[in-house]
Amino acid sequence: MADITVVDSDVERPRIIHDAGAIHLRHHVDGNELVIETDRPSWDSWNFDGGRSPERHLTLQLPHDHALGASLVITTFGGDVTLDGRFGDITATTSGGDFSLEGKAASLALENVAGDSRVNLDDAPATMSIQTSAGDQDVTLPVGDYGITTKAGLGDIRNGLGNNPDAARQYRFESRVGDILIGPRQPD
Repeated sequence: MADITVVDSDVERPRIIHDAGAIHLRHHVDGNELVIETDRPSWDSWNFDGGRSPERHLTLQLPHDHALGASLVITTFGGDVTLDGRFGDITATTSGGDFSLEGKAASLALENVAGDSRVNLDDAPATMSIQTSAGDQDVTLPVGDYGITTKAGLGDIRNGLGNNPDAARQYRFESRVGDILIGPRQPD
């Protein structure tokens, strides 16, 4: 298991902090893309002794000007994902951990197999889709005009923002097992 945190920070260049122990992380820039890889086939390999290893952590600090337009593609197999800052497009596929986004995103496409999803945005993204197999969704957005489609197999749906099918911003929230809670962001 490995938790991943990406933060918009007061650093001059991207900084990676981890406690991977014997596992080596490599990173390189490929065009406009920062790629972080391990010498193991997946993050699951960080926990290689049948579940007795302590949970591992990786933090990526991005300079404010980088984070603002940074598109993030995150795939995890165990462990929480925490994003805090102002980002571009976010695509995340997580399994076996909670997902949390605080701040801004140009767009969000999230598939969370087993874990809760908490999204608290300062601005409305152009598009948003959140799908969970087992876990609650708790989403807060600025008051606005949105087309909101919801579907829950087993769970309650509460939409405190309404639904305008003709709105420019169309959002989709689906959960097989878990509640979907959508509400207005409270002023600071």
